[in-house]
Amino acid sequence: MKKIFSIIISSIILFSSCIKDEPFVLPEEPPVEPEVKSVVVNELMTKNEVNPYYTDPAGNGCDWVEFYNHGAEAVDIGGLFISDKGKDATDVDIYQISDANAAITTIPAKGFLTIIFGASDANGVDMEGIVDGKVFIPTGLSSTKDIAVALFEADMSLIDESPAFADLEVEKSLGRETDAAENWLVFDVPTPNASNSDQPLPANVLINELITKVLTESHSYYTDAQGDFADWVEIVNTGGMPMDLAGYYFTDKGEEATADDMYLVPDTDASATTVPAGGRLMVVFGAANDAGEDMEGIIDGIYFVPTGLKPSGDIAVAIFEADQTTLLTVSEKFNADGPFGELEDDKSLGRVDDGGNEWQIFDIPTPNEANSIIIPEPANVLINELMTKVLTESHSYYTDAQGDFADWVEIVNTGGMPMDLAGYYFTDKGEEATADDMYLVPDTDATATTVPAGGKLMVVFGAANEAGEDMEGIIDGIYFVPTGLKPSGDVAVAIFEADQSTLFIASEKFNADGPFGELEDDKSLGRTTDGADDWKVFDLPTPNAANTGK
Repeated sequence: MKKIFSIIISSIILFSSCIKDEPFVLPEEPPVEPEVKSVVVNELMTKNEVNPYYTDPAGNGCDWVEFYNHGAEAVDIGGLFISDKGKDATDVDIYQISDANAAITTIPAKGFLTIIFGASDANGVDMEGIVDGKVFIPTGLSSTKDIAVALFEADMSLIDESPAFADLEVEKSLGRETDAAENWLVFDVPTPNASNSDQPLPANVLINELITKVLTESHSYYTDAQGDFADWVEIVNTGGMPMDLAGYYFTDKGEEATADDMYLVPDTDASATTVPAGGRLMVVFGAANDAGEDMEGIIDGIYFVPTGLKPSGDIAVAIFEADQTTLLTVSEKFNADGPFGELEDDKSLGRVDDGGNEWQIFDIPTPNEANSIIIPEPANVLINELMTKVLTESHSYYTDAQGDFADWVEIVNTGGMPMDLAGYYFTDKGEEATADDMYLVPDTDATATTVPAGGKLMVVFGAANEAGEDMEGIIDGIYFVPTGLKPSGDVAVAIFEADQSTLFIASEKFNADGPFGELEDDKSLGRTTDGADDWKVFDLPTPNAANTGK
């Protein structure tokens, strides 16, 4: 009996030692995936041109949908599906959210992700996927054609759906009363990427963009009585309440300005001094009246500051409160001490996005419009109109030293970039011209040989100087070709590239072989409208002005 008991004890000890050598481990539980259904459609907007959340490269404010994650774990919605036709959408109306970058498509707990709808790139092509850290869906939201925004799982089961947004007013959003709440409201003040609230945000007034020298009409906001394009400053209010700047002070000497450098905003016309909620206010600097005097105060509903903006002498635009010591807002510096150096003529300095913190130089300023990087169309230079014999002064562009009205050719650029014709060749013998018939455009004065974006360049043919000699080259800022245009002996005006064999552009023929026969005296041959394909003979020539078709 004792022997049996001893064997049992020995067995227990042996078994215990085995357990110690190989401890028992509980199997790991599979990781718990974050609950996708904690993501809801939280707010959306079908028209956002005023103070837009996102302005596309084409310059348009885009539609957007905000998603909110009310869960306790971050959720990646990359790879899920979305539609603007609601839960009953068909395949053609459903778009997959890009899963190329989880860092962009992951919504943190209690966080937001705003997806942009209907953006276009600089070529007008729909933007899709992840671009520059933002998520794009290649269709806009329409309050007249679409139904509701729906979010689907990868297996196409519904996660969440907004209410129908038919007839949603422009510049208003549809959103949950508070984040993830059941009740939905129309908001006068949208809050993309921020908590929903029906309480308007306080005014947030900032200097948004400015220009110190305007050369191009499309960059101008105000042309004064002297015919000059005045400097301008754009103020933006990203808040939900309007703000009247009456009683505040403007200065061009930046935040270190003294009282002597400041200009009081008068309180006589609130419409000229109030920055509306989500809107803009333009202020004009350095304009002159008929007498050449600086314009100051409120005139015709515009507030004028009686000094221009000078990168060589001024610093930055600032607005001070009534005490003249408390700074309200200040622009980035536009002088040599600024991060971009002295601001160049015809370029603006502005915030990258309306109301944002970062600044940049814009080649194409946007006065009274959303700040946007606009990629201009390439130059498109064409011969636009020409005249072979000028008899009437109103049809003339240049009167030479002999008192004769010289022949002229008008060049137009319908593109968005200027083009210098220096190094090219002009001829009156058309596209079949030889090198002996060509005249080189010199490179000594770009202002006389450059066709500005959206503008014109006049070239004079057959003018004579005081000695009766043909004028050739650049004289007093005009390019002269030393031969007249003759319908009986010449063919057409053409421009060749530097190799003298590659045709750049040619006019319609103005000789007997042309569709209109020999061009009559005192009439011009031109495109029906600027840059058009069709040509016609004009009874009323328009040198250096738009072709009117008359």
